[in-house]
Amino acid sequence: MNRSRSMTLPQRVIVDQLKADGFSVDQEENTVVRMKRGNDYRLVQMDGSQKRAYGAKR
Repeated sequence: MNRSRSMTLPQRVIVDQLKADGFSVDQEENTVVRMKRGNDYRLVQMDGSQKRAYGAKR
C-alpha cells in the first residue's frame, strides 16, 4: 500500500498528462488520484490506469 501519500511514477506521468489537458487534482487518496475538468472526473490508479469517476457525464 502507498502509505506515504506520494504518487507512483506511472500515476505521476498520467496526472501530468491530464494536467496538460486542463484537468486539476480534486482529491488524492492512498491508492488513487481523482482529477476533474468541468463535469468530467477521472481516477488515476497506482499502476497508471485511468477511468471515469462517479459524477462524470458524457
